[in-house]
Amino acid sequence: MTILNRPVIIVRNRIYLVELRTLSQERDKDIREVRMAKGPHLTDRIKQMIAEIYVADHQIRPGRAQEELLKRMKAEGLDEIFGSNYPSRSTVSKELKSLRERDEARSPKSQGLDEPWTIGSLSEYPIPSDVLPRLFPIWLTNQENPASPPLSVREARWIAQLSGMTEDIELLRLMAEMCAEWELIGELTNTAQLSPSPTMLYIYSRLTRMPDKEEKEHYQAILKEKHPSVSGPRREKTMKELESLYGKNVLKTVKPKSKNKKGG
Repeated sequence: MTILNRPVIIVRNRIYLVELRTLSQERDKDIREVRMAKGPHLTDRIKQMIAEIYVADHQIRPGRAQEELLKRMKAEGLDEIFGSNYPSRSTVSKELKSLRERDEARSPKSQGLDEPWTIGSLSEYPIPSDVLPRLFPIWLTNQENPASPPLSVREARWIAQLSGMTEDIELLRLMAEMCAEWELIGELTNTAQLSPSPTMLYIYSRLTRMPDKEEKEHYQAILKEKHPSVSGPRREKTMKELESLYGKNVLKTVKPKSKNKKGG
């Protein structure tokens, strides 16, 4: 299933768009980490996947979590690295236990962000009054849908922060949910989920419905700016990765214009 030409996954009746660029980059990182590892090893990407599963269902059992994890790993090609039955149920169980412990150790302020949003929560978690006309329809949609969890304070805050970016209420709801989940996963895994430039570009491009061609151009510019000296094997690897996602000649070589014109 795709939305806006992006693959998606559906968790608890919610739709999450998959960011292909970071998946490819993380897969290469997983390969490096597993080559260096001795014995069972959970890479950062696998830990993030387990955190995503935990956030979607805090009461999920290790066996069910392992099944879901293996499906996601296969979808990203990670089963080719680790095999079709890794990590084990006991390894997943230990990681879930660690996530629960970190979750319970969060400050009351942080835990309160994941409680259902109400008018009463405004005293502790203020939201600008001009955002409320856009917030209430999203709250009502979640309330009326039995399969959808209540709108959380964290999501309400993201709706407030992103509301000036789009007039599309449904798109606003979707992106707020995604950002809220990434933020929470960052807290539980101690990683900066929302900081990488490609992630920020992705959020911006979705909210503004940026055409794919324009998004690719911006991504190329970011890549060139962050890696101005990429050459040799590193450049070849980067080119292959981008070409596998966007097709041949994704990065065009721009020759400097000659100052001397022919003819006269």
